[in-house]
Amino acid sequence: MVCPKCHTEINNNNIECPSCGVIFSKLQNSQESKGVEERASLESNQPKLNAIPVNNIQIISESEFNLLEFVNKIPRPIIFVVFALVAYFGVKHYFSLDSVNAPELLAEGNELEEYLNFNYRYVERVYGPSPNDAPRPLIVVLHGSGANENDLLDLFKKVAFDLRVISYQAPIKKGFGYRWSYAYGKTNEEIQKKNFIILKSVAEGLANNIDHLGDKYPLKGKPMVLGFSRGAELTYYFAAYHRDKFSALFPLSGVLKPNLRFKEPEGYSTAPVFAYHGTQDSILSVESARDVVSWLKKHSVNIDLKVDDYSHQIPRYVINDFIQKIQIEIQKM
Repeated sequence: MVCPKCHTEINNNNIECPSCGVIFSKLQNSQESKGVEERASLESNQPKLNAIPVNNIQIISESEFNLLEFVNKIPRPIIFVVFALVAYFGVKHYFSLDSVNAPELLAEGNELEEYLNFNYRYVERVYGPSPNDAPRPLIVVLHGSGANENDLLDLFKKVAFDLRVISYQAPIKKGFGYRWSYAYGKTNEEIQKKNFIILKSVAEGLANNIDHLGDKYPLKGKPMVLGFSRGAELTYYFAAYHRDKFSALFPLSGVLKPNLRFKEPEGYSTAPVFAYHGTQDSILSVESARDVVSWLKKHSVNIDLKVDDYSHQIPRYVINDFIQKIQIEIQKM
C-alpha cells in the first residue's frame, strides 16, 4: 500500500507513515487507489479532443437554445413578412396619433375654416381674495409646441391679487402633447404652406373664442394674453392683427415668421406688448425676435423687447418681471 500524501510504500495494516506521519488504514488506501485506477482507465478510453480556449465558450441555457432552434426552423420569407407587417402597422399607428385634426392643403388663396369654430379646450384658475364670481382681470395663456394646457400654470402659482387665468390647449395632438399647427407634405414648400394656413386659422379661431369668454366669466377690463414659444407666435399675431381685443400682450421666447405677416397691421392701439427673449436661445434666435419687434414698431405697435442671457426657457426673474407688469396693467383698468 502507498501513503496517499508522500507515496511511500507501507506494508502494515494500520500504520503511521514513517515519512510524513499520516495515519490511515489499508482499506481506505485500497479504495482510493482503486478509484484513481478506474478514472485513469476511463480517461484513457475517451477520444482525444482539441483544446478550446475558455474565453471562446458560450453558455446557452436550455430555454434560450430551444428558442433559437425554433426560430432557425422558421422559413426566412415568413420572418420577413412578419417583420414588415409589424413595421407597417407601427408606423401607421404613430402617424395616426400625430395627424389628429390636421387638415389637408386647400387650393391656394382659399381660407381654411377648420378651426374658426373649433371647440377649444382650456383650464381655468382663479386667484385673489375676491369671490370667484366677482369681476376679475383675465389673462389668456398659450403653451408651447408639444406641451399642454397645464404646462404654464405654475407661472401664476404665487399670484395673490385678483386674476383669472384661462390656459388653452392646442388643437392638434402630437405624441404626448399638443401643437398649434402641424402638417405633412412631399416638399418643404408644401409643408410650410400647410402650416401657414393651419396656424392662421387657429389664430383666428382663438381670437373668436376669446371674444366669447366675457359671455361666461365676469371680466374687469379687456383680457391680456401670454404665450411661450409657438404660443408666443400666436401672441405676436394678436399684437399685429387683434391688439384692440387685449389690454396687454406678453410674448415669451417666440417669433412671428414672415409667412404670417401676410398683411400690414392696421389701426392703432395703446395696448402695450412686453416681449422677452434669451440671447442663448438656440431654438428661436433673438435676431428673429428683434426683426419681429422692428416690424411691429413700424406699424405703430407699442412694443418693448427685453433681452437677457438665457436659453429657450422662462427664468424666474422674467416671471417676476411680467407678473409685476400684469399688476401695473390691472391698476389701469
